Amino acid sequence: MDLTNGESSLVVEVAKGNMIYDFQVGHLPAINGDILIISADRDEGLFIYKLQDMTQMFSRKWGAKEDLFSQAVVQRLNYVISGCISGLIRIIDCKAPEIINNADADVVIDTVKLDSAVRCMAVSQLPEEKFIAFGTDRGNVHVYEVDNLIKGFKYSEFRTHDQRISQMQFLERGDDFMIITASNDGYVAVHCLKENILLHKFKFAAKIFQVVVKDDRIVARTAGYKLYQLELMKRDTVQAYVSEQMSSNLVDNVKSHFLKTKNIAKLKE
Repeated sequence: MDLTNGESSLVVEVAKGNMIYDFQVGHLPAINGDILIISADRDEGLFIYKLQDMTQMFSRKWGAKEDLFSQAVVQRLNYVISGCISGLIRIIDCKAPEIINNADADVVIDTVKLDSAVRCMAVSQLPEEKFIAFGTDRGNVHVYEVDNLIKGFKYSEFRTHDQRISQMQFLERGDDFMIITASNDGYVAVHCLKENILLHKFKFAAKIFQVVVKDDRIVARTAGYKLYQLELMKRDTVQAYVSEQMSSNLVDNVKSHFLKTKNIAKLKE
């Protein structure tokens, strides 16, 4: 397949009648390889493939007539975490011989129930992978220590948004963990896990569909496919860069501040 000439091929097709809601590539030390995880609608379908040759490693439809919206990989424990529209979280042990050998066995080692549909999840960085966070339809963020997820012991909870959380990521600063969330309510929020507080909350005039975090920089994508960049400076300041054209998507009181300062502003919550 030559991508430079526009060639493409079908990588995998899940069972008919299942729409793919989300997918992710991760690594499993148990098989010494990478995997492709697909979350699908109806019958709660979850599919896991070995990425090297696209052989199916795991396929399960729990038959609840509900949708799977999100998934994550906890590499050091060989776990795949799956989130459902009902708020149910399933923990799948991918180091079990049954799943490695593609046997039809129950490898779900535990479940956790949250307040509403689990739309997204994020795991803090390797090697420790200390925390996992879940974002729900009610706009809440539920945070667990990975090692205590099976026990159901919640580490923290943030009720920052009043609509669905569309995406989130961890940002680590030394021994401090921050969680950046994007929501359909038009807010991008920065939470400090160490002190269990909300540090910043920025309002846009459109739903926030996606957020990417890299080296203290946050890029948010709104409805209409406009991008905004925020840069974390200190705990109490954020520097934001937008063009005058892009700033039209910000709420008026923030927009005027951007225009006055000619595209660069320091904001405080």
